Amino acid sequence: MAYITSSQVSCVIPHGGSATYLKETVVSAVAQQFDEIILVNDGGPPAQLEDTVRLPGVRMIHLERSVGAANARNVGIKACKTPYVVLLDHDDVLCEGYLGAITAWVEKHQLRCAAATMKYIGEYSGRVGVLVSRAPDFFLPSGFLSEISLIAEVGYFPDSISEDILLFREIRQVTKLTTCPDAQVLYRIHPQSGGSSNAKAWWACNRLLPLYHQGKLTLSEVNAIAREFADNGTIPVGLESQLRGEASATARLLSRSAYACWLNRDLIGAARYGVRLLGHVPKLGQLVRRKWTPGK
Repeated sequence: MAYITSSQVSCVIPHGGSATYLKETVVSAVAQQFDEIILVNDGGPPAQLEDTVRLPGVRMIHLERSVGAANARNVGIKACKTPYVVLLDHDDVLCEGYLGAITAWVEKHQLRCAAATMKYIGEYSGRVGVLVSRAPDFFLPSGFLSEISLIAEVGYFPDSISEDILLFREIRQVTKLTTCPDAQVLYRIHPQSGGSSNAKAWWACNRLLPLYHQGKLTLSEVNAIAREFADNGTIPVGLESQLRGEASATARLLSRSAYACWLNRDLIGAARYGVRLLGHVPKLGQLVRRKWTPGK
């Protein structure tokens, strides 16, 4: 494998909603000296991004209407002029030396892609928390470097609530997927991040994915059922066993919210979420074991 230079790598950042942390995100990408940084504005007012777009190497693709993070990423990936792409969420931060570390990892192990090591941050990126996960099969899009041809080969991000899980599942069937220990990304969390409805929809979607893989439900049906369950508690006949135990989704949301408050030094908020977590200790224990069991 030939040496990968920064001029061979683009960075794609989908953006929807608030631009509070976007400039810090893009500045961290500029420091890596990518060939280009593609900011995909997912239906928001372009005026709020004017200062960010002026940063060196940044170009914006403006979508007139929102298509969602998965489709916005796909638009950016397809617009890249380079053979490699790094994905970055709009409020996360690439650490110094990220690109050199992850390209060296890919070259050393003869890989087509690699994920980054992620650590939590709150509102202030200088206060860095613990690793997001120690599980060897836990991957997130932010900080993921890949051959663009690989993403195209597996069909890009699917339009789903769990688009990242589905993409990485397909990638693992084609090639090896590992995490680079020295390429770090700061993963920002917020109190009540995603909201309880979104947390339940994500949980329900993951519970239903086996039925999708078995050909019993389409992906659009999985998404629709998951959203209806999250919004109204509706469980279609025959799916009772799949959509049982949603307390784990609540435990996940409360634990993230409590930790976000702690990172923000909001001790009252951390205590408030912590008290609510007491009713979900068994589920919290399962979550901790799953995310914090390192590979052998």
